[in-house]
Amino acid sequence: TVLIFIVMKVVHLWLPASLAWLGSGQTSLDCERSDGECREIRNDSQDSSQVSLLQQSARKHSCPTSAPDINGTKIDVLIKSNAGMLVIAIPNMKCTLAVQSALQAKGAKFKLVEFTGDFSYQSGQSEVWDWLHCNYPDDKNGDTTMHSYVFSGQDFLGQGFAAAEKIQAGQLDDKLEMSKTSQDCSQLQDGKNSKMIVDKMLESAPVVMLGWLGCPCVQTAQTRFASKSLCVKERTWANPSEPLMSYLQCQVKDQNSHSFIFFKQKDGTMKYVGNGFAFAKDKMDDSTLDKLITDAGATTSCDSKSSNKTKNVYNGALEECRVGSDGDGSWMDDGTCTEEFGGVHQICLENIPADFSEETGQSPWSRDRAGKRHCVCIGAWSLYMTKQVNETVMPHCKSIPATVFTATYIQNWKDWNGISAEIK
Repeated sequence: TVLIFIVMKVVHLWLPASLAWLGSGQTSLDCERSDGECREIRNDSQDSSQVSLLQQSARKHSCPTSAPDINGTKIDVLIKSNAGMLVIAIPNMKCTLAVQSALQAKGAKFKLVEFTGDFSYQSGQSEVWDWLHCNYPDDKNGDTTMHSYVFSGQDFLGQGFAAAEKIQAGQLDDKLEMSKTSQDCSQLQDGKNSKMIVDKMLESAPVVMLGWLGCPCVQTAQTRFASKSLCVKERTWANPSEPLMSYLQCQVKDQNSHSFIFFKQKDGTMKYVGNGFAFAKDKMDDSTLDKLITDAGATTSCDSKSSNKTKNVYNGALEECRVGSDGDGSWMDDGTCTEEFGGVHQICLENIPADFSEETGQSPWSRDRAGKRHCVCIGAWSLYMTKQVNETVMPHCKSIPATVFTATYIQNWKDWNGISAEIK
């Protein structure tokens, strides 16, 4: 009797779980794990504690059992022995550069281990990439598999863009080992170009503001400066990963600031005063701001009308038309469509058509720019749109300055290089 009871008990515990494992539609295997094992996902209401030893023995991942070598060391050994920040990546990819820039801006030490691979991930093209993607599948940006894998010790932080966001937000400050040497900000991603832009701007005006449009700090400063009719040289951007921001954060040694305001001092040097929030009325009184303005010798005659160049057609902050480091879009040095003379390139096209230039009496230069952002002349845009209906041709309105609707340029809408637009 006792023996029969024991056998029945074993069958009672084993059979439901075994049938659930074998039955269709009851369970599925999740092999997208970082620990090298598959785990069953139960689709019924049974408690996971009933999963049998037989089921557990089936949890073998399809990943290669032996990790490939990278620079003479097994990848799994490299990760298990890691004590700091480790970046395993294909070099010069945007995600790789993003995390490198974020770490460098912090002055943090890290080890970069490079591997090779094509631009787009395809199974079988790289043993190293296959192993990384299989063991650390949370490596996508949208639907695209990224080229970088970032670790803190043995903890996987994500692909380069994801890790960079955590680093920039200060979420990993307690895990970063800071370098004792002074940080050379020009060595960051696009650092030399960023340095040139900042230096040029600081030489151009007594009050300069640079900032990310996604931060309310920019509007806080703009509102305060407008109350004083203060003339400010501005450069703003919409991209939160803009290299210029990383460079400035490095320069002022403040990773939490997203806007940067400089005032000229009595000795002629430019001083970083703070981010936009520092100019809120409850943070800085009028007497302090007035002294900054006086010492800088700044002009206080800029009303809202004179700021049309920095406003878009929605009366919001003008965004760059330029995408990334593209240098061929006919925009100004700051990436905006604010040309005031010549062809007056003030219309930002989202995807310029290949036939745009030829249809407007120009050389076929737009064939090489097809599908890209581009600043085009007001007259050329007007002519093109009155000649044909093309719903795929869309302007990027947040990057079109309010000046296009002023009396100064009204004639440009009617005539282009002697060709009259058929405006109805």
